[in-house]
Amino acid sequence: MTVPIPAAASLPQHTQDVLMKVVKPKFDAYFEFTAGGTARAIPAPNESYFIYPGATMISGLVILWSLFSDVYQASGGPTRFARFLRGDAALLGDARRIVEGTSPADQDGSFWHYPNGQVSLDDATDSHLGDVLKTLRNGFAHSHWYLANLSAVDYWRELGWDI
Repeated sequence: MTVPIPAAASLPQHTQDVLMKVVKPKFDAYFEFTAGGTARAIPAPNESYFIYPGATMISGLVILWSLFSDVYQASGGPTRFARFLRGDAALLGDARRIVEGTSPADQDGSFWHYPNGQVSLDDATDSHLGDVLKTLRNGFAHSHWYLANLSAVDYWRELGWDI
């Protein structure tokens, strides 16, 4: 079973199988769940952006962060995940939007890279994409850390994540 994305050809077959057997069913279930008449996004009055209701934000955050973690692990960690994203211009563009927002001229976040200090968001998504992905993964781990009452490092070790 192969993943229907051109960049997936660079992934080992067992990774493609995990994505199709573990991640895809969850993603499909999420869209089926949210398609039942619940508005995922509402156009903001007199604006060119959307507002996301609380009920859909919570379900979206929980499911989509879970899926991100599944893909992160299936791909083999931040370096391999970054290589995979770089293999497809559309996927790399989506990763850049997650970090930068919709316009490189109006960046919505910040990124740090130690021991060299901060780097620009543009540089972060180009030269340090693996570090950005690890930071995103760590953000999800923090919510689990609170619920599982473990240190972040202990939680990562329990899941077999790289540190």
